Amino acid sequence: MLRSVRYGANYLHDQADRYPVFLAFGPSLQDVRIIATKIYPSAFVREQYRTPEEIYSRAIQRLAFAPSLRTLYVSTAGFWGRNWRSMDYLSLSLEYAIFYAGFQSLTDISVPDIPLLPYALYRLASISSLNTVNICICSSDYHWDSIPHGARFPTCFALVEHLTIRSDSFDWCIGFLRTFPLQSLRTISIATDDIVLPPLLHTFADTLAASPSAQMGAIVYINLQLGCFSERPLAEAVPIYGGAELASFFPFSSLTQLYISGHCHVLLDNNALEAVSRAWPRLRYLGLEPARCSKDAQIAQGLHPQQPRGTLLGLLPIAERCHELRELSLELDLATAPSSAELRRALSRLAARHSPCPLHTLTIGWSPLGDPVSLASSLSAWFPCLSRIVTARGTEVISEEQWP
Repeated sequence: MLRSVRYGANYLHDQADRYPVFLAFGPSLQDVRIIATKIYPSAFVREQYRTPEEIYSRAIQRLAFAPSLRTLYVSTAGFWGRNWRSMDYLSLSLEYAIFYAGFQSLTDISVPDIPLLPYALYRLASISSLNTVNICICSSDYHWDSIPHGARFPTCFALVEHLTIRSDSFDWCIGFLRTFPLQSLRTISIATDDIVLPPLLHTFADTLAASPSAQMGAIVYINLQLGCFSERPLAEAVPIYGGAELASFFPFSSLTQLYISGHCHVLLDNNALEAVSRAWPRLRYLGLEPARCSKDAQIAQGLHPQQPRGTLLGLLPIAERCHELRELSLELDLATAPSSAELRRALSRLAARHSPCPLHTLTIGWSPLGDPVSLASSLSAWFPCLSRIVTARGTEVISEEQWP
């Protein structure tokens, strides 16, 4: 009658391997979490298995004895750095378990470290009850070459509301959305090592907007991590996204959270900020991260010196229309302060609003602060609840204790 299992084998202790808990998997099991904590097998494991992956592969195979499973989480983070090919054991075992058990009650599956092979993904697609899916794909694996292009499976993943994909190819993620036009999607997160150029970002937004869930206005959360995070400048050119790229996401009118981060640079001018305030009045969190390194930011600005950034006046429409905004992160030009006449007109506009914008955290990128008195006067009027100003490095330049 076992219903829930948490299994984190520690290879430094032989006893954890001699008595594997997965032998207790049975028909009443509903919740399983398998977590790899070490990558160095003990002497006993070396006698029984060739690689650490094999012991976890055996555990996943045993899930075939648990057809009532509802939630499954498998983390093999300890295996990162190993050859992708050695991880095939885990994908094949998952495919085996789904084939024999069916898992028609499974609602949540999270395998963020197991690069799935094509037929394991298709087995997942056959489970009609799935609500939350978190998967990893290595599209450079030769197995994916056998998948026909242009295939569509509109009834698969029909109930999935929350989707997370980690892939080496952003183009593969676009292909996934074309193959499986998700009907119930509400949140989507994509993490890729690809350097994503603006045209490909347009293609992603257009493909996602064509899904049935987007047509119904159901998508409220989009998180894109594009390119590797790095604290040092990378050799590749830094892609720059402007108002035109962000406008491709405007069809998602119900959006409450949008994050674009990674090896990229997002520069919005005042006109783009005005458009954002009109397109997403329900926005709560907007994170348009600038380049991770100041040198990358300088390179990006040098390539496009004429591309302006939003100023304090550009934030005024955000303060007027986004009545649920809590956190805002984008590259700003705070050194350009509004004149006295502009400030008076802005205050008269703000006086007409029904409720103040509840923004409490503002991340300003690499912008110098300019005149602190003018900055404090404007931001206090725009956002009365503001308590923190943070730079691109995460350094807090003004905290609640320092706020005038």
